[in-house]
Amino acid sequence: SVDTTSANPGLPVGSCNSGSATDMDNDVWYTWTATEDCVATFTVTSTYDGLTAAYVSPDCPTSGLSEFACADPEPNVVQFVASNGLTYWFQIGDWGSSPAGGVSSIGFDCSAATGACCLGDGTCSELNPVDCSNAGGSYGGDFTTCSAGTCIGACCLDRKSTRLNS
Repeated sequence: SVDTTSANPGLPVGSCNSGSATDMDNDVWYTWTATEDCVATFTVTSTYDGLTAAYVSPDCPTSGLSEFACADPEPNVVQFVASNGLTYWFQIGDWGSSPAGGVSSIGFDCSAATGACCLGDGTCSELNPVDCSNAGGSYGGDFTTCSAGTCIGACCLDRKSTRLNS
């Protein structure tokens, strides 16, 4: 956890902040560089009315900063598809223009993406690529879902040859 009570205000404001805010009061920053493609979840729970803005930038967020998410109200949850090698910046601070700050608890997770996996018996399960391969399945790609017709095709036919009449 982090106590933002004595943190200074900073920019940018955060797109989900109050329209009257000219900066983000009591803000602190965290950075993370992805070492693999994954589904990343950054969660902040605070004792005050806070928000979390997320940015992607190759270096310190003074140049080239691009906001891709802003989370408010509590808990602030930013979930996104992280790309290997990209650097992500998280700004935690007060909502609005009344500085206060407080204690924030921070959680982070980077999990393998899942997708539709067509199994040999014609069923579909949403698995990560490794588990799909271990099950002898055919992976449909990250974030694909099992829906009607997902596994129709060669993976789902029995082993008999059928001649089609034209």
